[in-house]
Amino acid sequence: MKIIYNFILSAFMLFAFATTTFGQECEDIAENKKSRLELCSSTMSIATPVELTKADIKIPSSLEEKIASITTHSYLDNPKLLIKIQCVTYKPEFKADMEAVLKTTDTELEKLGGSDIKYQNLEMGIGKAEGMKQEGWMTIGEQMYDFLNVIFHQDNHLYSVFVGHEIHDMFGYVIADNLIRSIKLVDSK
Repeated sequence: MKIIYNFILSAFMLFAFATTTFGQECEDIAENKKSRLELCSSTMSIATPVELTKADIKIPSSLEEKIASITTHSYLDNPKLLIKIQCVTYKPEFKADMEAVLKTTDTELEKLGGSDIKYQNLEMGIGKAEGMKQEGWMTIGEQMYDFLNVIFHQDNHLYSVFVGHEIHDMFGYVIADNLIRSIKLVDSK
């Protein structure tokens, strides 16, 4: 019985040390006040604990006839936490193409510095919007990251919400879960 007790105590102390030492930055972020950010012509809002940087992305010439705009909001300043939210607005006569985005996941993660990328696709929905959730992990430099990437579409909008954090960072999991659960969509029609 004493061996089991010592094992449990050791495991708890190791967990407490790991989350105190390595998870401090994500813990601070997780405790930040959340502000609601409206995206994609106010068709989506999300509660975020950090300030996101907005960028309008140049539309590739091969997609100019289908896509009206691509906007990204990101937080990539802290190597312990990566957030990237993207909205693609298709021209009214075209439907959002979720399959095309799913096929580019590896390329997009490599742009963030990811290698040894593994994930699984799981169907999900947000309100009336159809979507896919990608849960996985990757390596950036010497550090392992867990990530959650939610891709969904409604009307002529395609949304992607990516959250990556150092593996085993419990506050990173909390931030990812809170971000995804805070997504609100407004019917744009």
